[in-house]
Amino acid sequence: DDLRIIAAIRDEGTYAGASARLRIDETTVGRRLARIERALGLRLFEAADGLRKPTRQCDVVLAHIQAMA
Repeated sequence: DDLRIIAAIRDEGTYAGASARLRIDETTVGRRLARIERALGLRLFEAADGLRKPTRQCDVVLAHIQAMA
């Protein structure tokens, strides 16, 4: 589930978009991402121009997600 949240935020660019795609509350998306970032000790997204942009650390995590898919 955590990996799906990361991928959805990357694909949709917003918590709202990820929320709609995953059919979970937008607040839940934000809370889950915060928990994931704390657990990993990494910042996965940066806010820029109203969108969430993946960080370099996020790109590494996403590469692992794609390899698993």
